[in-house]
Amino acid sequence: SLRSAVGRDGQPFADEETAAAVLWVDSLTSGFAACDQLAQIEAGGRAGAAACGAVMCVVVESGIYVASVGLGRAVIGTQVGGGEVICDEASNLHCSSTDSEVERMRAVQHCTLPLPPLNLPTRMLGGPALKQADPRIVGLPDIVRHPHTEWNRFVVLGSPDLWSHGTRLPVQWAVEAYLTGRSPADEIVARSRGDDVVALVVVLPGGLGSGDGRLPPHDELFSSPVDRPQG
Repeated sequence: SLRSAVGRDGQPFADEETAAAVLWVDSLTSGFAACDQLAQIEAGGRAGAAACGAVMCVVVESGIYVASVGLGRAVIGTQVGGGEVICDEASNLHCSSTDSEVERMRAVQHCTLPLPPLNLPTRMLGGPALKQADPRIVGLPDIVRHPHTEWNRFVVLGSPDLWSHGTRLPVQWAVEAYLTGRSPADEIVARSRGDDVVALVVVLPGGLGSGDGRLPPHDELFSSPVDRPQG
């Protein structure tokens, strides 16, 4: 039960929502670690072996969780009063142009390598040769939790080429398509530039997370033990 769950310090959590948030972060981190390990095993240490980015969204009672590695993005559009849509970045880019990534890489001890080129992801699944050559390149995801709101929301996840117009336009296209009965994801792909465009749109009604039964309660999703990463 989450009521009896404790943190890494052995202390109980303040409430079930806090406990659920920590467990979701741990679960998503473990999932990405397993995918990264499998990708590296499949690559077998071959030079030039494929690597990829990943963006994942989980919607539960305690909020919207976005986990990512690489250059894909997630953006959340919130449809507020009067039909206005407010766009918020829901993930972080993992490259040398992102301040938080530069800070993370510079904190790695005993590494005097120059920063990777701006177009090279600094977090990825697989790519064992790249990771062996540069210990700052990792498969550990960024995980961002976004609380639910009373407004309808459009969560847009997409590959790098999807965002060549910026982050606002794809969300606007998704909202327009949804309101006219068309597929938001198909609309975004059709109107985007680039040869490699992948999009997923999650449309969420307002008021989620209020305990009204539309989402499973915290305890129901953690009814079995969860393997939590060590260290």
